[in-house]
Amino acid sequence: MATFTGNRYPVASGGRDFTAAVKSDGTLVTWGDSGTVPAPSISNVVSLSAARSYGFVVKADGNVEIYGSSVYSYLGADTPPSGLSGVVMVDSSDRHSIALKSDGTVVCWGDDSYNQSTVPSGLSGVVYVAASEYGSLAVKSDGTVTAWGGISNPPSGINSAITVSTITDFVLVLNSDGTVTAWGNDYNGQATVPGGVTSATSVAAGYSHSLIALADGTVLAFGNNENGGTDVPSGLSNVVAVYAGTSTSIAIKSDGSVVMWGENGSGESTVPSPMEFLVPGSEPPGKMLATLDLTFSGTGTHDPTISGDLSAGLDFAFSGNGFADWVSGLASSQVQEFYTLTITGSPDLVVKISSWQATANASGRADFIQAVIPAASDLINEIDARKSGEILIKRGFLFSDGSERSDILIRASFDSFRYDRGPRNFTCTLSGRKPSESPQNGERTLKQVRSISVTDGKFRVRAGVDHFLKPGMVALVGSDSFSVDYINYYVTQSDRFYEVGQR
Repeated sequence: MATFTGNRYPVASGGRDFTAAVKSDGTLVTWGDSGTVPAPSISNVVSLSAARSYGFVVKADGNVEIYGSSVYSYLGADTPPSGLSGVVMVDSSDRHSIALKSDGTVVCWGDDSYNQSTVPSGLSGVVYVAASEYGSLAVKSDGTVTAWGGISNPPSGINSAITVSTITDFVLVLNSDGTVTAWGNDYNGQATVPGGVTSATSVAAGYSHSLIALADGTVLAFGNNENGGTDVPSGLSNVVAVYAGTSTSIAIKSDGSVVMWGENGSGESTVPSPMEFLVPGSEPPGKMLATLDLTFSGTGTHDPTISGDLSAGLDFAFSGNGFADWVSGLASSQVQEFYTLTITGSPDLVVKISSWQATANASGRADFIQAVIPAASDLINEIDARKSGEILIKRGFLFSDGSERSDILIRASFDSFRYDRGPRNFTCTLSGRKPSESPQNGERTLKQVRSISVTDGKFRVRAGVDHFLKPGMVALVGSDSFSVDYINYYVTQSDRFYEVGQR
């Protein structure tokens, strides 16, 4: 069984003559051509897609459900394979659909005239998918993009992709450094990214126009403007995500409101009001509507307490007095999580990293860290000079008021490092080991559970990272509990989870 309590996947989508979105309480709402796409009663929704007259939702239990009318469906595009489960994302075109499962594999169904529903053999490690009318795309955990069917291959050099967007015959890719890569048909300039874009946070491809949300909350729009899809409303700000329909543009703001522009012949750009929508990256209701005046106490890996006063009410249920539990309830617009690698020396060398793995054991086996430093060509001598030091992985939080807080997650003796030089990149990989620490007491509830397996009575669970769970503690998952023997951490540019288990 898979359970999902948050998401990084689409929470709004535009079809031909309608729009669909996930409300802040996890229910689905549609507007526009209600004769074709009636408003269904579906709850516990975490992401969705929209095609011509219908779409799919992914529910919190990992199952997929159709909504709307399949009158325009093409060769079974509206019928997922029997038994499909463990899904985290679905994207739909007018001809076929594609689903991403929590284990990183992909399933397609519908028209296969261009082999768009024939998933490449051995494709795995996928973190994001997209469907055009005649092709399919998959972003892998290593930042590369795989394309198949009637869609052209991506240009060389894409190795830090986070998300991808397409509807027809052009593609937009959001890269981890805030740049955007585009390719495909450019007859209206929709695949020509404006110069100087280095702070993109979201991208969306319409039928022949493109949208980019920037870190400052503004939106860029370019390409065909026949139906006003590039007419960004004056003064639009605080945007955290953009989506697109055929000729419509959708912007979700940090307060959960939606702004639309473009084609409105069926009311598809007339957003119901008042309405609060799910903010990407949060979980229902999970949206903070106030600022906090708080101080933090506690050090190291222990869960610090919170003191201070709330300056206004919160629109989510506050429970627990731990910093980790509190910060997990904040909207993505209120806090950014980052990781740093410290190599101790005189002075310490501190660099931000986006990819690392680690194993923490209860006893008898060494803890292990492996971290990748991008753009490391200027750091080789400094790294080499600290080979007798320690490696520390820290998790940091950057809050909307500019303040930061970080804690040590795991540390190890500096063991070895290697560097890899390519035509475009120079990375360095560091490794370290140390004897495991004494087991800790206490218990934590596993959240954002992706999968649960039990072999010979021993649990292995993949879930969202909780850095306050330590080996030796008791993990709670549903009605079950077990003592944690090991924790494997997996953190990349586009995904983060851990595997908690018993030996």
